Amino acid sequence: MEALLAEQPDSQEALAERCLQLEDALASAASVDCFEDLADFAILDLRGEGLSALPESFGLLEALQGVSLSDNQLTSLPESIGQLRQLEELKLSNNRLQLLPKSLGELRGLEELDLATNFLSYVPHVAKLRGLVKLSLAGNCLAGDALPHLGRLQRLQRLDVSVNQLESLPDSITQLRSLEILCAHTNQLNALPGDLGHLSKLQDLDVRYNALSELPESVCSLASLTSLSVSGNALQRLPDGVEHLVTLRNLSLAQNHLLDLPPLWRLRKLEMLDLQDNLALTSVLENRFRPAVLDRCSSSLELAALLKFGALRDLRLGTVDSKPELLKMLETDELDLCSMQLRWIPPDLGGLKLLKLKARQNQLQALSAKLCRFQRLQVLDLYSNQLTGLPAEIGNLKSLTELDVSSNLLLELPPSLGDLSCLVRLEAGKNKLSDLPSSLTKLSCLSTLGLRLNPLETLPEKLDELQALKVLDLGSTPLGKSLQLPQQGHCPVRRRLYLMHKYDALRSIKLCRSQPSSLPEDFDAWGRGPPPKPPPASVRAKCAEKDSAGYHRFFGSGYGDEDMPCFASRRSAVEEAGDNMHLRKVLLDIEAQIRRVIPGRRVLMALAHGFVQIFWGASQVGGSCKPPEALQDTVPTMAPGQAQG
Repeated sequence: MEALLAEQPDSQEALAERCLQLEDALASAASVDCFEDLADFAILDLRGEGLSALPESFGLLEALQGVSLSDNQLTSLPESIGQLRQLEELKLSNNRLQLLPKSLGELRGLEELDLATNFLSYVPHVAKLRGLVKLSLAGNCLAGDALPHLGRLQRLQRLDVSVNQLESLPDSITQLRSLEILCAHTNQLNALPGDLGHLSKLQDLDVRYNALSELPESVCSLASLTSLSVSGNALQRLPDGVEHLVTLRNLSLAQNHLLDLPPLWRLRKLEMLDLQDNLALTSVLENRFRPAVLDRCSSSLELAALLKFGALRDLRLGTVDSKPELLKMLETDELDLCSMQLRWIPPDLGGLKLLKLKARQNQLQALSAKLCRFQRLQVLDLYSNQLTGLPAEIGNLKSLTELDVSSNLLLELPPSLGDLSCLVRLEAGKNKLSDLPSSLTKLSCLSTLGLRLNPLETLPEKLDELQALKVLDLGSTPLGKSLQLPQQGHCPVRRRLYLMHKYDALRSIKLCRSQPSSLPEDFDAWGRGPPPKPPPASVRAKCAEKDSAGYHRFFGSGYGDEDMPCFASRRSAVEEAGDNMHLRKVLLDIEAQIRRVIPGRRVLMALAHGFVQIFWGASQVGGSCKPPEALQDTVPTMAPGQAQG
């Protein structure tokens, strides 16, 4: 042995030959229980030498820093092993150890201890090894409280207790603040410690093949986690907070009972996702004969977004490669997400060039502002969801022509809707809207406005600016019910809607579901209104001022200054007469005579009121205007005193 140590090798081949000779010498020394000649060795490798025991003299090798005794037949260790105070690495895997010597706890400098694949059922002295960095107890008989005081190992970075009979992990494991890798697969775990999220440095969590029915919410607080393996359990759902594991790269969920997926589209760094053998989740994906039903799977959109916008390259769903079908979902200009039980729409989809997005009959509670980047989107259907609001950025959808947000929980509509200059149809029925933003009056192309089943009590004052509006649905709203009741005096809303029907495009006004026609039965009365009441004597002077301003210039009309906004851009004489040349000549003559005798502002009111009910007394101020014979019977007369002013 001394000759071998003194010899200096002069080549690599000689060095290898010398190592083999040393191994033979060590094996010979071990077989004769003689270790005195190895006192200066720092590393001792006796793997696979068939050793069944170690002599007490083994403790004399005080210079040892690393010892490998794996793959032998050791049933015990000598108490003298506690004398190896410089030992940093001790490997005893694949032996027959049942107990550990008490002196093992004296190895305070030990950093790595491998006791895998033995017959240990209790390891009480391991907790004294405060310097441990790596500890492997895999493949033993650990059960119950077999890991006492484990939380004392504050330097521990890797812990492997897999392939045992553990039903739970000790609560003290959450005190291992330096732990980076935790392997506990192939046990009988039915729950994980609730404070597992305290392991802030944990990078790899492997709890495969246990009896877990759920994961604690604290798992979602593992900010450093890169790999999560929970295959072979009984999980039906993952915590919603999984979306916060933004550093996750590998996620194994195979052989569970998952019904749906959390918002995995936020895991932009995810590279591997294993969903095999989750029948309720992937049965549609594995159907070879009906690949078209893929888009009806509640999780398909999540997976498609991960494939297209994330780092996902390894997707395991079963025997069928579903990646082409998933990507095909996002390669069209019309995305149909109806009835998929979606709780969110990945905001990354805002980068697609969509023309139509249909997501009706889902469970959406909010709409991401990033989804308002569809520059070409024309149709947005969000009917029957749980939306409580719309993003202010919805006004950026400049090409939108149809918007359906009915049957939601909306309390208000954003003012930015007024920026949708191309919007033709707006359905907002069956919400909780009590009023409308005034900016809606800027929608010059709006043709249909559905507001039924809302607690709506009023309309924007300048609603008559919507001159393209054809259909207005106020069914089952407080406003619609009030408009059906008999009213005394002037009703601005009735008058405004009447004028929009007479002079603009409005053709249908729904006030209730049982309304037999497109207009209310007493709609003609909306235009007449009651005659104006004479003012009291105390305010006659003010009434005279209103007369001079044109407030009472028409018989029974009730028009005043507040009605003037309704009379902008009404039909001219030519438009009223159409192809009837005789009528056109008569109307043009009346219009010309009115302009001569009535100041400019009152001309608008006169022309807006119509070409038949013209105040003849006012025209006589000029002294030369006479109504056509065909119209004389319809022109009312006035007392001489009223013709002045």
